[in-house]
Amino acid sequence: MSQNGLQGLRRFVKSIEDWKSSFDEQGDQGLSYLKSLYGYIEEYGTGGALFRNLYCDFLQELTCLPELREGSRAWRREELQQLESNLPTLRKAASLWTELAGSIKAAVESEANSAIGLLDHEGLQNIGKEIFLLEESFWQSLKGLKP
Repeated sequence: MSQNGLQGLRRFVKSIEDWKSSFDEQGDQGLSYLKSLYGYIEEYGTGGALFRNLYCDFLQELTCLPELREGSRAWRREELQQLESNLPTLRKAASLWTELAGSIKAAVESEANSAIGLLDHEGLQNIGKEIFLLEESFWQSLKGLKP
C-alpha cells in the first residue's frame, strides 16, 4: 500500500490503533516519534495542518488569477465555482489536522513518560477517519477540472 495520498492517509489512520503497543515498546523513542509527528503536522515549515492551510490559500489565490478567468487558458466559470465551493472541505480537514496534532502535543507535554497512555486513541482515529473522508470528498470533487 502506498505511503502517499489517500492510501497513505488511510494507512496512517489505521496505524493509530497500534500506537500504544508499538510506542510503549519503544520507550523514549516512541515519545520522540510523537513529538516529531506533532512537528511534521504543525510546525516544520508546513504552514500548519500538514500543508493544508498553505494549499488552501494557494488554491484560493489561484481562483483570482486573471489568466484563469479570461483568455485562451481560462477555466470555465463552473470549474472555478467548483474549486471555490470545495475549499471549505479542505479547510475543515486542515482544522482537524490541527486538532489531531494538538491532542498529541498536549499528551507529550503533560507527562512525557506516559504520553502514549494519555492519548485518546479512539478519538484520534475518529478524527483521522473524518479527515480521510473530507479529503477523499475534496479530491473526488475536483477530478473533472481542467489540467
